[in-house]
Amino acid sequence: MKRIISISLVIMMLFGMVSVTTYAKKDNASKDAKIASIKFDNNLKDDANQQDLIAKGNYSFVDGVLPGTKALHLESGNGNYVSTPQSLKFGEESFTVSFWYKGDTNKNQVILSNKDFSNGSNAGWAIYTSANSINMNFGFPTAKVKNISFGRNTFDASDWRYVTFVVDRDKMLASLYIDAYKMAETSLRHGSLDTSNPLNIGSDGLGNLGGNSFDIADLMIWKGAISSKAVQANYNSYAGHEVDMNALNDAISEANTIIEGGLGKGFSKTDFDYLKKVYKYAKTVARTQKVKFYTQETINYYERELNNAIFIYQKSNKTLTPAGLNVTINSDTEIDSGSGKIARVEEDMRKAMSVFPQADVMLIPGDVTAGNKASEYVWMGELTKVYNKLQNEGLFDKTELLMVRGNHDMRGAENLIPIGSAGAWNEATQSYDNNFFNDAYRVKVKGYNIVGFDANFNNQNTVGKTQNYLKTITEEEDYDPTKPIFVFSHFPVSGTVWGSRDGSSGSNAVGKYIADNNLSQVFYMSGHTQYDPTDERSLYQGAATFLDSGASSYSSYIEPGPYGGYIEGKYGNYKTTPRMVNFLEVYGPKIIIKQYNLGTNEFVGIPRVVNVGEGKNAFTYSRNDIKELIPPQFDEGITVNSMNSTELTFTIKQAEDNVRVLEYNVELINKLTGEVDKAFNSLAMALDKPFDEYRQYKITGLLPETPYLLRVFAADSMYNRSSEDIDIITGIARLSSITAPAPKPVAIGTAKTAAALGLPEKVALVTDLGNMDASVNWDVNSASYDPAATTAQTFTVTGEVTLPIGVINPNNVPLTTSISVSARAAELVAHWKFDEGSGTTVGDSSGNGNTGTLVNNPTWTDSGKGGALAFSGGSRAEFNSSVTLNKTGDESVSFWFKTSQPATSTTSIFRNSNRFTALQLAGGQARAAYWTNGSSGYKALYFPWTYNDNNWHHYAATYDLAKGLKIYVDGNLVASKATDVGPLSTVTDKIVLGATETGVEGYNGLLDDVRVYDLPLTQDEVRQLSDQQPPTTTDNAPSGSVN
Repeated sequence: MKRIISISLVIMMLFGMVSVTTYAKKDNASKDAKIASIKFDNNLKDDANQQDLIAKGNYSFVDGVLPGTKALHLESGNGNYVSTPQSLKFGEESFTVSFWYKGDTNKNQVILSNKDFSNGSNAGWAIYTSANSINMNFGFPTAKVKNISFGRNTFDASDWRYVTFVVDRDKMLASLYIDAYKMAETSLRHGSLDTSNPLNIGSDGLGNLGGNSFDIADLMIWKGAISSKAVQANYNSYAGHEVDMNALNDAISEANTIIEGGLGKGFSKTDFDYLKKVYKYAKTVARTQKVKFYTQETINYYERELNNAIFIYQKSNKTLTPAGLNVTINSDTEIDSGSGKIARVEEDMRKAMSVFPQADVMLIPGDVTAGNKASEYVWMGELTKVYNKLQNEGLFDKTELLMVRGNHDMRGAENLIPIGSAGAWNEATQSYDNNFFNDAYRVKVKGYNIVGFDANFNNQNTVGKTQNYLKTITEEEDYDPTKPIFVFSHFPVSGTVWGSRDGSSGSNAVGKYIADNNLSQVFYMSGHTQYDPTDERSLYQGAATFLDSGASSYSSYIEPGPYGGYIEGKYGNYKTTPRMVNFLEVYGPKIIIKQYNLGTNEFVGIPRVVNVGEGKNAFTYSRNDIKELIPPQFDEGITVNSMNSTELTFTIKQAEDNVRVLEYNVELINKLTGEVDKAFNSLAMALDKPFDEYRQYKITGLLPETPYLLRVFAADSMYNRSSEDIDIITGIARLSSITAPAPKPVAIGTAKTAAALGLPEKVALVTDLGNMDASVNWDVNSASYDPAATTAQTFTVTGEVTLPIGVINPNNVPLTTSISVSARAAELVAHWKFDEGSGTTVGDSSGNGNTGTLVNNPTWTDSGKGGALAFSGGSRAEFNSSVTLNKTGDESVSFWFKTSQPATSTTSIFRNSNRFTALQLAGGQARAAYWTNGSSGYKALYFPWTYNDNNWHHYAATYDLAKGLKIYVDGNLVASKATDVGPLSTVTDKIVLGATETGVEGYNGLLDDVRVYDLPLTQDEVRQLSDQQPPTTTDNAPSGSVN
């Protein structure tokens, strides 16, 4: 989805115009700029200047990185360090530090420093550790933000790791590389980092905070910022230090064998497609490792994910490999007395049972109701009515419903719960116990223990009973330590990612018992937080396995991240709020976890396989040596849409990520002061539908005539970050001329208004600071145009231009412009007949040169009146954006199609994302979608999909910026929309037939005679096209084939 407006400011002319001599660009580091080179080769000599270091306390030399080399070993303790004879001075110039490290990573203990690190705001810099982390601190005492630290918490230093910090003062950016792979970035400030202290190795500049025992080798320091390629070259010079690729290559080989064999009978296509997706990523990582320098953590991650995908494909949701237990987690239903809430809960239960009908049990981990007042306990009765209704229909014949109490379930609700939903069968009373309120219970489902408790209380009746149940389970004769034990309450457990904020004393006490008694086979499920369970942080493995289940009411809540809160707020500004259920499939000690978004009716996120019953050593989540460390990547730069002396509007295309992007951290840095004048964080909203592919932001309160650096970081949920920069300058622009708009074609009979004629709201100004846009008021009434005429007309409309703030007119340029308008019949801008019969190129019979490329082998076939193309499995035809295909205003699309494909999943037949997707199937219907200039998302016109009868049909979608969108099938008008329209967006997105550009949303069927017109067709013109004899098929042709 593209959130951009029609202004297109050519601001690139400004870049490079800024001249700030105090911070002029310096050359990158070179071989001659090395100011320290300390190999620790059985001595403490600095080879760069032939000086000896000064030793304090005990030190020794040990074996180095490569055979025959040495390293310095320092024991922990404040008295053990070595230092340079004098301080190393950089002023405000860039510098780079690199070294090999092996040893402790204790909290806030220093490896290298020239500063008093007792306070991070003190002047200077320090490289230090924290738990499994390596970090760098900068102190800028005169800046607004005086203390800046950054690093990564994926630093396993049990073996040698190559560390490089590049401090680029020109870009005001510091970067961390581990084993030559960029791991983190942060913005800097102005100010010297020099101190009078020497550079100490093993302590801060005063000899303190030396709590690590470690080995260090080949310490090198350069003046200047060395490039990524130089970092990689330095790392490569240590021949033989490589990552272990064997396990990943084995998984790739196994996956390749499965994929080459094709989708197996009775196997899930969804799981097969996911396997192919992970295989593609893993193969790319393996193939490019020596170029990209992916670390062992990333290699291990893709080995795990690929093996998980193989396991899921081979086991999940198949009668041949039935799970030992199937569980649906439907947390925080939050029903109340409103008819809408009741209907939503009923629909959600039906949907969950439809998608996962094999569920043996449905768990609701609390907040069954949305109560806040004591009287609202009665809302539980509405849940019971829904359950009884579905039970009477047979939906719960094979599925048990189990619940625990949440903080919104008021006292008294326990008297209204569905029978048997919070307690075991009691032989003595011949009825189900009711342990919903201030209680706990244990049941067995298919031999698996499930323990639920009311974590609103921490007493013997809740926590005590839960602990006794767990103890009893381990003492029973049939106890199997490899078999998962399921425990659930409303609240998470402290020590997990979300539990530290949202745990209760009751849940924390149970969590402590699990840890103290080594119950690693426990799978603990909670609700309450209403975070997104597809977020990688929602699954935690420590003492046991803990899943934050999200909520079926809404899974959109998010706490501020390490860089602060979000402009979308804590609940996100979703168009379609994520509402999540979890599906578990238990196969011995392994559990498959899948998440389904009830709001968009699709599986989302990454399905996971957790090792639960094989002991903590088998846990693969929350381990520091298994991490996806590939940051999101921007494939487009920042676009400035408009700017004046005090305000900036810009657009980013959302970054791409192998997992998903979580957020953007935006900084506007004043290049004169070095301060971040403006900053905010924005959520990527990865689960939103429709998804905003482009995001536009506005920053106000800028200073006039000021150079700025606009920096946007993209971060995933593990806070892998990359950044994109753009230089801008605010100032007074002097008008040179006004550029007249391009001639405008319109349909005959278009109304005589600026909006109906599609006249632009902005015109381009040429100024001494570059091109920018200005508003124009068109005098349509004075134009010699008769909208009642039935013949072609050409006329001129004049307009008065209003200069924007920050633009002056010292040359007295006339503030007027004009546009030529032609009222005429629609013209073909592209015509793809598909008569080539072979090859991978599609010709354009319109004469406009809009040729296309076939991707993934759609099949040429004979339609009986020429050629046609058969699409399947993501095969597609792609056509690049062009001037003729990308005019703002109106458009018509016409083609023949033949398919038996239902509209059960999203299917793209004619897709021009962010502009005009003429035909798409989704949610049991068909639709055409369009994007108008300045809109925040797409609009759509839906109509029934009843044309999957495997016969040829003619389709036309006509878009009139004033009169709206009309859909015709076989010459008949089937849907229309006359509101919420406007000029179509100008985009760079391709037209894609048969799928998306990435090969998803694949169409299975045929297309022929695809046409694009630059104006709306009339119904008579559509009927002229549909009345042509359709392509023919033979009676015995298979579905989707023609002769």
